[in-house]
Amino acid sequence: MNAQEVCTEIERSAAARAAALAPPVGLISLWAWCDRIGINRSTAWRWREEGVIKASVTIYGRLYLTTDDVQDFETRARQGEFQDKPARAKQPIASPKKKSTTRERSK
Repeated sequence: MNAQEVCTEIERSAAARAAALAPPVGLISLWAWCDRIGINRSTAWRWREEGVIKASVTIYGRLYLTTDDVQDFETRARQGEFQDKPARAKQPIASPKKKSTTRERSK
């Protein structure tokens, strides 16, 4: 085998590995979807647990969304389903209590 044949074989095997690791057509990994819409992975995990999104396909322990799942989410978002204040919204931080001085305690 000459150098050109070796390079060609390496390129073929690399392409075959990439094809084997790529998700099937019609699926997007949950993490890739997070990056695409700009949310944190923990948010996606919580949304999945709460039923906001459906990661309905698991391949070797990785979660994938179908194109139907993504379209369903986008349709619901466009209709304003997620505009309400989330149930887990942070409560306003109360101002710290003023410490009493020894003079105030003795009165």
